[in-house]
Amino acid sequence: GSDYIKMGDLVFEPGSEIGRHRHQAQEAFVVTEGTGTVWLGEEEALLSVGDAMLVPSGVSHAFKNDSGRPWRMVWAYGGLNVGTEFENAADAARHRPHS
Repeated sequence: GSDYIKMGDLVFEPGSEIGRHRHQAQEAFVVTEGTGTVWLGEEEALLSVGDAMLVPSGVSHAFKNDSGRPWRMVWAYGGLNVGTEFENAADAARHRPHS
């Protein structure tokens, strides 16, 4: 477990995505607007308002908004200084860390 959490808000504009990556901490999120696709390990799920997911530490995951509307979520990490490791260098270069 962790004594701290870090939380934030993230908006995926239509057509945007974050490629496969992992963190060395748990990540939880809940969708507050729109619909998008999440890949968690080998599983794929379409998530919309009210859906939530827990990503275990070290498990590869990705996000994509295929809809024509913004997709918003609130996220939380189980820790304060959580790094992100991308599977693809191009994805890492495009990624802006959660602030």
